[in-house]
Amino acid sequence: MKIIHIISRMPPPIANLIDISVNKVLLQISRKIKCDVSQLGLVTEKLLSAVENCDADAGEWLATIRDFEKCGLDRAAFEKSTEKRLLFNFVRQWKPKTVLEIGTFLGHSALVFASALTKAHKDSGNCRICSVDVVDVNDESEGYWTKLGQRRSPQELSYAVEADAVIEFVQSDSVRFLNECRESFDMIFIDGHHRATTVYQEITLSLSRLNSGGILLLHDYYPFTAVPRNRKIIPGPYMAVQRLCNEGVTFDALPLCTVCETRRIPTSLCVIASRSDSRRTDYPSIADVE
Repeated sequence: MKIIHIISRMPPPIANLIDISVNKVLLQISRKIKCDVSQLGLVTEKLLSAVENCDADAGEWLATIRDFEKCGLDRAAFEKSTEKRLLFNFVRQWKPKTVLEIGTFLGHSALVFASALTKAHKDSGNCRICSVDVVDVNDESEGYWTKLGQRRSPQELSYAVEADAVIEFVQSDSVRFLNECRESFDMIFIDGHHRATTVYQEITLSLSRLNSGGILLLHDYYPFTAVPRNRKIIPGPYMAVQRLCNEGVTFDALPLCTVCETRRIPTSLCVIASRSDSRRTDYPSIADVE
């Protein structure tokens, strides 16, 4: 932890170089894992539409923010969060029924998923989120929420917005959970431990936990060719995907973009799906957004 703290205080170009080098060495010495992409969904028109229109705002996101504000969350923080808005709109339009989230943290993304899914499936009510974290996120002494000044635990927040029937919180190491889990999901959101070797395992194991046609959604995916010079990045997810591509696994990486002055600017949220012609798309640039 001291080393991570020291690196975080370095100028971004130096910190990025060190972080990339360390992840590269760890990836080189880690064993290869067999990868089965047979369940991974194709880039369909429905999926492309959800990706292309994830920055469309029909007013539902603002209504969701008001619900969050009622349970004590900072409205301004959600209004400023481009990526949470994109998550909401993407899930609302693509309409998965079951979502696995790796990395609960404060529980905000789980609430966003729950709100989007309940609106997408308001007639059947048939939807579920399983949110996994290595620590007990709802424990007052162990959870992140008390350390960061949040008044309610993720579980308490789910009660406050009446999403407790939709969200299940699980304490487990992500790799152990994916190895032992026998349930499958329509979408798996990988936003836990960002070390390249861990994400490499999480991706390969997640692919076997998808329902047919399911997709992966990565957070903090930063192609090196598109990284701002003076911004600290998290290199692990991109490096894990690159290793899989070098091993012959074909993905299509579709960024969720924000629209700014008629320009589509990719964020670090990235959908992983399978394209029939095995072509992959990359980011033209990365927006400095939250």
